[in-house]
Amino acid sequence: MSHLGNLARNGELFPLTMLSWRKADKDTLEMIWSSVKENTNAPDGFKAICFTKMGISWKAFKHRVKDFYKKFETDAERLANVPPRVEPSQWPTLVAYWNLVQLIFRKFRR
Repeated sequence: MSHLGNLARNGELFPLTMLSWRKADKDTLEMIWSSVKENTNAPDGFKAICFTKMGISWKAFKHRVKDFYKKFETDAERLANVPPRVEPSQWPTLVAYWNLVQLIFRKFRR
């Protein structure tokens, strides 16, 4: 399972800019499943479990990245400190998205 978690945290395969794991590219998932089948004796019934575990790993990683984002006060600080294992090209999009979510949350909390 650890290898599947590493794949799920690979930003080139599964960008953190996806809003949900359910938006994961189906072709990429099928490619990974083919690799699992070639290298193990996993039964076909394991496919859904495999993808669920990968989704959990992806979501947990995204949560840890957001915790990293919260450590900084300003966007300049955030943008200057790309978290480890995050695709640098995705970081500005994540910062902008989380800023927008915070702004909307504050507006409706009043």
